[in-house]
Amino acid sequence: MKQPSCVLWALTRAHSAFRHQPKGARTRGEAWSSDPLNLTGLHNASAQGFTNDAAIGLTANKGESKSKKGFRREYVLRVAHKSYHKTNRANKNAAAGLHHSTQVIKRGTRAAAKTIQGLTFANANKKALLLKRLGRLHGATRDITKNAPKK
Repeated sequence: MKQPSCVLWALTRAHSAFRHQPKGARTRGEAWSSDPLNLTGLHNASAQGFTNDAAIGLTANKGESKSKKGFRREYVLRVAHKSYHKTNRANKNAAAGLHHSTQVIKRGTRAAAKTIQGLTFANANKKALLLKRLGRLHGATRDITKNAPKK
């Protein structure tokens, strides 16, 4: 039976595997989330990915470049879908998991932005949030030795 997202959030709000609370955050009332389908990083009902039906997540990895001298950015786009009850359906397609599908974008930040703009099922607010996340991931995965000042 399909449960509403508010019921799932009520059950996992206090005891989630993705919840992080560093020292001092409890007194400030802060909680962070490492959920792969969470775009903001905040542990709240509107941003939580596994309890929302229309969740989209974006993460970045540093992959090996063709020349093997540096790295290239690989963005992983995860899109939640209905849960499959049969595991052989999920195993047939490597991109489709039981809860979400995974698409790796290896062509860089510009290609990832085009992919995000082309999502037909995401509204304008979700696309803006995805592009904001993409910009932050691009800055976080920059090569610090490439543009370092020379001595």
